[in-house]
Amino acid sequence: MGIMQTAGQFISGEYKENALTVWNLILGWKYFLEHEVVVGITEESNVSEGAFTSAGLLYMHNNGVPSRNIPARPVLGPALAQEDIAEAIRTMMMDAAENALVKGDMEKCAACFEKAGMLGRDACKNYVMGGHLAPNAESTIRKKGSSRPLIDTGAMVESISYAVRKK
Repeated sequence: MGIMQTAGQFISGEYKENALTVWNLILGWKYFLEHEVVVGITEESNVSEGAFTSAGLLYMHNNGVPSRNIPARPVLGPALAQEDIAEAIRTMMMDAAENALVKGDMEKCAACFEKAGMLGRDACKNYVMGGHLAPNAESTIRKKGSSRPLIDTGAMVESISYAVRKK
């Protein structure tokens, strides 16, 4: 028998409601302090692409490599900062907080984390595929045969994922 079930046998009325409210707050904060949603290329989704991994390629493209004439083309930050995406994620995380802190429903809280991760993953993939990035240089277009940046095989973009994990 859980501690709150035991306490419920001895606490009644307003005191019981207050005790459950405090218990939900404790459990909810514990979940929020111990878990996070990350978007990017996770260990599970990382694949090798020639001499590099998808994570390595995304890092290089996100930050640029001046010595190799690779300009910075940030993906994750700008994709997640789009007003509609940021607002939707904020709403999902507020729902997560309400489910955890007020209702004590950690399963619904976790589902909100998952939904936020899926939205973030899809936003990042759509950002690259949707042509939000500056086109390739003419020399790159000749070599690669395409003006679409960050897309050669598509493996790096497909590797963008999310995880809800313990910190």
